[in-house]
Amino acid sequence: MVRTNIPITQTNLDALLADTAGTTADATNNHVVTLTKPLSELLIRVTHTAASEKDLTFPVGDNPPADAAGVGSIVTPFAAGDSTPVVKWFVLSSARFAQNDGTLNIDLETGFTGAIAIFALPAGS
Repeated sequence: MVRTNIPITQTNLDALLADTAGTTADATNNHVVTLTKPLSELLIRVTHTAASEKDLTFPVGDNPPADAAGVGSIVTPFAAGDSTPVVKWFVLSSARFAQNDGTLNIDLETGFTGAIAIFALPAGS
């Protein structure tokens, strides 16, 4: 299975950022993000629109580089979002979630619908 890529939107200090819809949630293939900077410098926005509760998982990374992988994955439930979309924001640690190929994996429960967007904080922020 080839994971669906989520591009990173660069932000600029003291500049307006137009909102982006993000990448459509792909609960069949799940997602991958190619890391261009540490995870702690990325904001991950997940919007859930399914009519029932679904889980999103950030699986632990490979050790190395994720020397804190032993802490475990993060599994986050999203309440039903069909009448009002559920939006959650995440900032993660590379030491826990980075894969040895320089990526982050995001797994979605079957039936998860919505979108995922990733924003890179500007240097010096």
